[in-house]
Amino acid sequence: KFLMYFFLCSVISVIYFGMTVKQNMYWRGEIPLFKRTLKFEKEFGRVHFLLAKAYANAGRFKDAIAEDRRALEIMRGYAQKVENDEVRKTYLVFVEQIHYHLGNCLDVTGDPEGSLEHYEEAIKLDPGNEMYRFAAGNTYLRNNDMLNAITHFEKILELNKNNLMVMNILALCYQKTGEDAKAEKYLRHIVEEDSGSASARQNLENFLRRKGSL
Repeated sequence: KFLMYFFLCSVISVIYFGMTVKQNMYWRGEIPLFKRTLKFEKEFGRVHFLLAKAYANAGRFKDAIAEDRRALEIMRGYAQKVENDEVRKTYLVFVEQIHYHLGNCLDVTGDPEGSLEHYEEAIKLDPGNEMYRFAAGNTYLRNNDMLNAITHFEKILELNKNNLMVMNILALCYQKTGEDAKAEKYLRHIVEEDSGSASARQNLENFLRRKGSL
């Protein structure tokens, strides 16, 4: 009896040890945890989005894009079905955030057109979001679409008149489009607002030198 009891205790201990190790595997990182959750709740849109962000943080952008797309499909479905306006607004906040994150991931993987499509969708849902507009503006700028870049950066200044970084970017954009008067206006404003900045003053001097005003 003693030997049987000892054997049973040993078997139970091994089983519990194995279960503990397996559970710790799930808890050792976000990706295993979210994947495990989705085994039981496959249509859990928020968890798909959390998994997408975890994949992106790990540098697994293709996996992140796939999860973002699934999260977007689910959250859009929620927003279309729900009748309560406040609840719908909550789902639409998730939709815009997913669009923005998906835009980032597509940009990183070398798909600027896809990236801009999702940035613009996020902006439609939240036109006053400076972060969304800055991401879109930068992507347009990198792809030499000055008109759309300027549109977004000017809108940011409407929302935040003291954004000197955006003014500096706009000055660059206007130099590229040959609109020197606008470029000079922003560069002078930056120097006035940040008189202690050697780089701001140097940028203005370089511009005036190229223009032949120095």
